[in-house]
Amino acid sequence: MMRTGRKWISMARTRSISSIDAEIVKVEAELSKAQEKVEAISAKLLKLQKQKQEHEARQIMEAYKKKRQEPAGTDDLPGRLRRSGGV
Repeated sequence: MMRTGRKWISMARTRSISSIDAEIVKVEAELSKAQEKVEAISAKLLKLQKQKQEHEARQIMEAYKKKRQEPAGTDDLPGRLRRSGGV
């Protein structure tokens, strides 16, 4: 400890190279684990996005098929008029 004016401050302890190396190894392991987690989450996200896209495509196809199966007289009037050239 060292005194500066009225306050006592502790001197910073110098670290050994081996303790710094040990911490580097620890942090590298943490980083590797975090990267693996990011990869797993990214894969899960891509899978969910693909499922959503497939579901939306099925809904669109079902709506298209349903629309094609409706009788001709169930269209809306303005649409029929545009197609027939009236009004």
